[in-house]
Amino acid sequence: VAEGMRRGGAAARPAPKRRLLFHFRGQILRYVPTYSFGIRQQLLGLYGCKTGKEIANPKDLVGVPWCGPDVVVSDRHTTNYLDEMANATFCGVFPGNGWGHIESPLLLGCIPVVVQDGILTAWEDVLDFDSFALRLPRAKLPRLAEELRAVPPERVAALQAGGRRVWERFTFSSLGLAEKRRMCG
Repeated sequence: VAEGMRRGGAAARPAPKRRLLFHFRGQILRYVPTYSFGIRQQLLGLYGCKTGKEIANPKDLVGVPWCGPDVVVSDRHTTNYLDEMANATFCGVFPGNGWGHIESPLLLGCIPVVVQDGILTAWEDVLDFDSFALRLPRAKLPRLAEELRAVPPERVAALQAGGRRVWERFTFSSLGLAEKRRMCG
């Protein structure tokens, strides 16, 4: 995955069959209710694995309460982070330390799902956001998996194609090109 990002971004290539419906790993701060407006904590309470151990293979989640075989929600680190995200159809974007991190999902070809009512993400007011990302009201967070499963395959394909069109806007490559033009005339 990391090599693919260096060669033009995973998002620049057609999406492979992805084994995960939804992915979110990130800081949650369980005991600081104001962090992320409580959205990350709510997500963990709804979908986080209650096993007390890290799950290496999503298939191991079958039968575990509050977990699905294709939903990963965790505040634990893993060396498989990039591979998990690159194998997810949808990735969570929530407020945290600043705005939601929409860059990584787009660079890895994962459709961003923004849950942060009233807060814009980077480029949201400039780009055709609905062509590459979904915005879900917080009130629908308890039905997140059902909402995502209801997205028609044609819409998923259109969102993935939209991500392939805009992913480079979320990198610093344009800054390097501008500096090169400035220095070289």
